[in-house]
Amino acid sequence: MNYYGRIPVLLIDDWLSEAKKPGYGAILLDLMEHRYTETSTIFCTQLDPDGWELALDVKALAQSVMGRSISNSYILHIKGDDMRKYYNCKP
Repeated sequence: MNYYGRIPVLLIDDWLSEAKKPGYGAILLDLMEHRYTETSTIFCTQLDPDGWELALDVKALAQSVMGRSISNSYILHIKGDDMRKYYNCKP
């Protein structure tokens, strides 16, 4: 966890896609505590930020993770077609 806590910019793809697995919330909280106010983290997800808290099993744990993830952040909503349609099609 110390390794991931020191990376200047960490990109997490499919954020909270595995959140219902046991122990996942505790790992996320530990990661966010290591990174909070020290480094930058980019979350990529299909979930709306309003639903992030519901993705974790333990409500108190979810609130702690969300507090560290959302505070001092910018949220960008990107809409449109899936770009895989354009780049993965064979000629």
